[in-house]
Amino acid sequence: MASILTGAGQGLGAFHGAQYFRRISEAVNPMGNNEAIRSEGENSLQSEYLSSETSRSSASSNSVDTNPDIVVDVSKRRLLERKIDKVDRDSKLLKVYDSLIAIIAIAGLVVAMVEYEENYSNDDVTTSNGDSLRLFVSVSTGVLLILLIFRSKTSYSIMREKKIGLDVEVPSYFKSKHFGFLLVELVVCAIHWPPGSDYSIEFQQLNGVLIQSMDSICACWMLIRVYLVFRLFYHYSTWSSKKSQAICSVYGCDASILFSIKSLLKDRPYFLLGFSMITNLVVFGLAIRIFERPYTKNNPNQSQDFNYIWNAMWVIIITMTTVGYGDFYARTHIGRFISVLACFWGIFNITLMVVTLSNYTAFNKGEEKVYNYLGRTTAMENAKIHAAKFIRAAYQRYLLIKHGGKQQKYLHERREKTYEMRIHYEKFKEQKKLALFAEQSTEEMLRVLSEGLNIKFETINFFIKQAHDLKDQIHEITRSQKKSKEALKTAIKSMEIVEEEIDKYASLKYKL
Repeated sequence: MASILTGAGQGLGAFHGAQYFRRISEAVNPMGNNEAIRSEGENSLQSEYLSSETSRSSASSNSVDTNPDIVVDVSKRRLLERKIDKVDRDSKLLKVYDSLIAIIAIAGLVVAMVEYEENYSNDDVTTSNGDSLRLFVSVSTGVLLILLIFRSKTSYSIMREKKIGLDVEVPSYFKSKHFGFLLVELVVCAIHWPPGSDYSIEFQQLNGVLIQSMDSICACWMLIRVYLVFRLFYHYSTWSSKKSQAICSVYGCDASILFSIKSLLKDRPYFLLGFSMITNLVVFGLAIRIFERPYTKNNPNQSQDFNYIWNAMWVIIITMTTVGYGDFYARTHIGRFISVLACFWGIFNITLMVVTLSNYTAFNKGEEKVYNYLGRTTAMENAKIHAAKFIRAAYQRYLLIKHGGKQQKYLHERREKTYEMRIHYEKFKEQKKLALFAEQSTEEMLRVLSEGLNIKFETINFFIKQAHDLKDQIHEITRSQKKSKEALKTAIKSMEIVEEEIDKYASLKYKL
């Protein structure tokens, strides 16, 4: 069984790596989940195999042994082939869906913006040409929604084929996250203004009047469709190829769109930074212009002319960079809200720019070696200079002490020379350290520091051992002193007894 499954894996190639093949092999285990589905597939494959084997055995005496274990193994291999082929076909189909979705979404957005400009220039009154453009937007939106439904089901099918048979319960489509995300996408992408109708809303805000057409509000909302373009990074990036998916599977990570963007950020940061900046300028610039232009029209202000798209983009630039010159600014509530969003997104772009510039200004290996060598030689020269100045100051101090002695008039000069010696000595030690570590890499520097710490730790261990030995010696001395103390007490008692006997003898002699 193991040999047949291994041969199947070698024949099919590393579709998702060794771990993916192993999981799919386990997925066809009859004891796993989804018993009914696998049993039906295995039974059909077994029947097919048995019928072919029966025909072979009747045609030739050298028939293949129809051992049930071999039949099950072959059926599992064929089932595995079908599952991998299905995932491969669905992945290609998902790429086609995402490409068509992005093209149709951007086409509908561009046409909606053209229709908005024409409608605004005609005082929010729709013309026949405007109705034709709106009809195109409606048709493209309908096609977009249908493609989103097919895409969601295809994505769910890929997820199901990868997880079926594992120790993970696969929910039905209507209970999965794919269906919930589809509902959100349908709501977001379905909003547009249909042809044959005109409607405007009047707002009182900031001591002014804002008359906004529903056509312009829907056109602004349609800018959210730009997120559909970012899905193409997953399909057209080398970081999400089959090879990348296999390697990611081996190392236990997912070759998702986020992984592709992270990899692109390290591989081509300037492209990603430029694409992000241009997208932000266009999207936020169009959004703030849609709401600020009618407000300026109804409340004239010569310094706030949003008829030019470049002025709106200028507002976004100074907002994203948090500069805020004050020559242009948002005067409506929605315009201010868009400015806040642009500010937060601008912080991300500025951070991305800082990281990119940091990587650009970093030394390569050759430049780092040259820089370290020059730093070492400069530090050595400075150390020699401070050493010479230290010796000169020490010699001058010696002469002052020798000739001046303890005279008060030379005391101040001696103190100055002492202070000068201290300064040059500290600088000498500092430059010596720089010269020591200048041409060493971070790893070598850490190794030197580690060796120094090991020497200090060995010294500390030696002193600790000496302290333990000293403690034992003190314990022996204390015990010896206790014995001496007991002996002295015994000697004192003996002397007291002797003294008592002497006193008795003296008193007896006196009586006699």
